[in-house]
Amino acid sequence: MSSFTQLSPAVNTREIDLTNTVPNVGASGGAFVGEFSWGPVEQYTDLSNENELLAQFHKPNDTNYIDWFSVSNFLSYTGNVKIVRVVDEDALNSTDDGTGIVVKNSSHYEVVNSSNPGIYFASKYPGALGDSISISMCDSRNFRIWAYKGEFDFAPGTSESASAVGASNDELHIVIVDRLGLFSGVPGSVLEHYPFVSKALDAKDANGAPNYYVNVLNRNSKYVWGFKAVDGASISSTLSGTDSVASVTIGGGGGSGYTSAPTVTFATPPTGGIRATGIATVAGGIVTGVTITEPGAGYSSTPSVTLTGGGGTGATATAVMTTAVTNAGTAWGSNLQVAGVASAYATLVTPKTFDQSGGADSTAVGSQEIITGLEMFQNAEQVDVSLIFLGDSGGQTGHSAVVQYAIDEIAETRQDVVVFFSPTLDDVLNKTQSDAANSAVTRRNTVGRSSSYAVMDSGWKLAYDVYNDKMRWLPLNADIAGLCAQVDTTNDPWWSPGGYNRGRLKNVVSLAFNPNKQSRDTLYKVGINPVVTFTTDGTILYGDKTLQGKQSAFSQIGIRRLFILLRKSISNAAKYFLFEFNDQFTRAQFRAMVEPYLREVKGRRGMDDFKVVCDTTNNTPEVIMRGEFVGSIFIKPQYSVQWISLNFIAVRRDVSFEEVAGSV
Repeated sequence: MSSFTQLSPAVNTREIDLTNTVPNVGASGGAFVGEFSWGPVEQYTDLSNENELLAQFHKPNDTNYIDWFSVSNFLSYTGNVKIVRVVDEDALNSTDDGTGIVVKNSSHYEVVNSSNPGIYFASKYPGALGDSISISMCDSRNFRIWAYKGEFDFAPGTSESASAVGASNDELHIVIVDRLGLFSGVPGSVLEHYPFVSKALDAKDANGAPNYYVNVLNRNSKYVWGFKAVDGASISSTLSGTDSVASVTIGGGGGSGYTSAPTVTFATPPTGGIRATGIATVAGGIVTGVTITEPGAGYSSTPSVTLTGGGGTGATATAVMTTAVTNAGTAWGSNLQVAGVASAYATLVTPKTFDQSGGADSTAVGSQEIITGLEMFQNAEQVDVSLIFLGDSGGQTGHSAVVQYAIDEIAETRQDVVVFFSPTLDDVLNKTQSDAANSAVTRRNTVGRSSSYAVMDSGWKLAYDVYNDKMRWLPLNADIAGLCAQVDTTNDPWWSPGGYNRGRLKNVVSLAFNPNKQSRDTLYKVGINPVVTFTTDGTILYGDKTLQGKQSAFSQIGIRRLFILLRKSISNAAKYFLFEFNDQFTRAQFRAMVEPYLREVKGRRGMDDFKVVCDTTNNTPEVIMRGEFVGSIFIKPQYSVQWISLNFIAVRRDVSFEEVAGSV
């Protein structure tokens, strides 16, 4: 409390935190948009290794292997990448009725579910793989004849909270089966088990967690979405209407019916303030336990419910409001408004099985779909990534559009990421040295962008696909981005990813284009980084240039990434100075926060020197009155060695080295 606001003598204490520091920020987070045969669509998925890639997005195939192995190659250098899967308009999730629908991800499921698609189950993700899935369930009545009873120790029974909802024998056992073996490699193998889930909407498990089987599947399954309740495993139907007769069907046929007396709740008051309260209990078809109240008024009769169509398993039950309530001779009748739930806990006559079919893969994912996925990386405040690699970049026809969008709308807009891309395979495969080099240069000029936030390499590599026992041609941009991420771990982001010490590529059988010295000269002068296989040294990134159009410090990858790191780190720290006073104290705090961080970077060879200016020279009265705060940070970066000159000089025996050392 300020002494200016105190009303009487007192001693007050307070703590002031002047220990602000510049936080560490992520520098090696990769990002990729591509086509896969499984997995969530238009949603971020974080991966740290190839096993997670395999589990989330399934194995590569002849359509998507470039995208799949681009991610795999990047992960071989580091363990941090965000994936966005995209599909075209032909992709479908498998469904139990075989018609197929589109459910892209968990958010999209809510949209689809609200439209009442009329199905029981759908595969979790779009793709023909979903046709391999089958859902099987049983309850206590038919557990002994169920094909999967050996997967469980006990038969289903009555859940913990069944008494609260009026249910008995409400539990189910459910298995998700790999019917065709496309996921596990073994047809008929069980992928997931769900024991003792409930038919009841409001059931809880032993730990108090929601246990309604549709919700349990939607929350936990990696393979299916649940939609409407299965006949015989249905729980409740809504009873509603504005007439004197309102009806609802319980069960839905198929030999379901109800096994215990339904209950009906009246909650909505009719016109005029008449109110029905309490729980209506059915006994012999007549409602009891309902209180009709209105101050100063009495009623001649109470509502009743007639149950038709059976009273046990094997038939459908229909609840019908039949009795109108009168008040002083005036019929309630047409003004009656009913709202509530009629609940019936049905029994499965036999175990139920739902084979999924109708799933479909994308047929032509192109540049527009890739760009749609890249849009998800536009907002730096929403998603933190540093290295965007483009794989095949939309193929031969969509390459330029994808690369231009990634540079213009992502990298140059955010200014905290670097985009990596390669020429197309047709540019460099089966061509002479000069033709391949010139094609790569033409591709770079077709992209037509000069940006220090973009890096282009020279081609493609041949690698072995262990999942399909094939050799595959793959673009190198994932490897180059991976080398940058690897440098972050072994050194720091400002170190060059190229050369013999840090620039060795992995999993290379051969290169489509192995540039010689003349080709390397052609490539490097326009900013394309050659990747070269040397006989005894392996495959090396032999450059570290960005696509900066003019020669400057930002022409080097390490310097560009240094400034990205400094901007992100210091900007994140500086936001805590918003709405503080722009005075000498605040400016001193800012300098005290930034200078130790820069000294640490300098000590780790990130720069040659620095200077921080934040005083009255750049925070003039005019600047202060505009509500601005200016901190100028001057950096002298370190430059990586690009050329080495070695001079070997023969010296006469009668001449001293000191005499000739300065002359050459």
